[in-house]
Amino acid sequence: MPFVKIDEKTLWTGLNGLLDIDDFKEKIGSLKGKPFGIDYIVTIKDIFEAAITKVEEITNDAGESGVGKEKRDAVVKFLDDIIKLPFYLEWLDGPAIGAIVDILVGWIFPPKK
Repeated sequence: MPFVKIDEKTLWTGLNGLLDIDDFKEKIGSLKGKPFGIDYIVTIKDIFEAAITKVEEITNDAGESGVGKEKRDAVVKFLDDIIKLPFYLEWLDGPAIGAIVDILVGWIFPPKK
């Protein structure tokens, strides 16, 4: 039985309070002007993994684990807030972030057989 009700807003607030947003923004900013390559992939993967694992810790600490959609939505919103694209690509960042989160969640937490 969960200790508290976990929803997207609670998770997003937890992520904002527990992760170093300035560090994430600095890492993302360091990629500007560089050609796309392995540095981009590794940096984005590391940032996304940190948010995914932290939201998992938050729900585990609260005694709740079956809130997949809320966890995903909180991670996507958190990352969307710190990753700024040019205005003409802004419509694309939410769906792209969601797709990357889905891939990484499947990789970090593979389905049990």
